[in-house]
Amino acid sequence: MGKREELLARIAVAPNICFGKPCIKGHRIWVSLVLDFLASGWTAQDILNNYPGLEEADILACIAYGAEMARERYVDIPPLLFRPSAYHGIAVLRLPPRATPDDLHDTVRTLTGGLERESIEGKLWIVQRGRIRKSRRGTTMASAPYIPWHQKEEWQCCR
Repeated sequence: MGKREELLARIAVAPNICFGKPCIKGHRIWVSLVLDFLASGWTAQDILNNYPGLEEADILACIAYGAEMARERYVDIPPLLFRPSAYHGIAVLRLPPRATPDDLHDTVRTLTGGLERESIEGKLWIVQRGRIRKSRRGTTMASAPYIPWHQKEEWQCCR
């Protein structure tokens, strides 16, 4: 296993831990928290002083995970824990950081407009303000255990 893989192995993504957010294994410290600290000017030593249970490799692992996300490459995540076949369709609302009530209102309005044009039956939609990404796969949600998010060609966007 290479250095990058060893670092990424230090990151866990589990739906029942830290609300499913990526965190450092063995700790309930979000990757995003460590990256926020670094972005705000903290040094690795500052983080280690404030979180004595962490190691420098944990901080490097957070940076490596952030790099993977920024690269839009696939990072292994667990499959959905619910059976999509039990639902008529699934819509995920993606809000911007520090979302306002207006952001939520506009995103819901985008979803409503999409539902007026077509059925969500058996599909997965990712809804953002003014845009809906829909699964283009021939399979329905009932026959697919989860949609592979890393395969961009599987999605179509509409406004």
